Amino acid sequence: MNVALLVFTIIGSTIALVVAETTLAWWVYRRGVAAGLERAGRAGDQARIETLERKLAQTQAELTAIQPKRRRA
Repeated sequence: MNVALLVFTIIGSTIALVVAETTLAWWVYRRGVAAGLERAGRAGDQARIETLERKLAQTQAELTAIQPKRRRA
């Protein structure tokens, strides 16, 4: 009976350890995926900002070109 109790204790501890390690690995994986998505989103946002800045510069140049030039006396 004593040996059986020891075997069940070892098996139970091993199962608990495997479940804990699996849960930790899954958590680390999900955090990595979330971080990757966040970084990709930032890269996309940065590209959109650069595009808008370029369009703003073009619009300002066009506006400057069509404004009548005033000469001061």
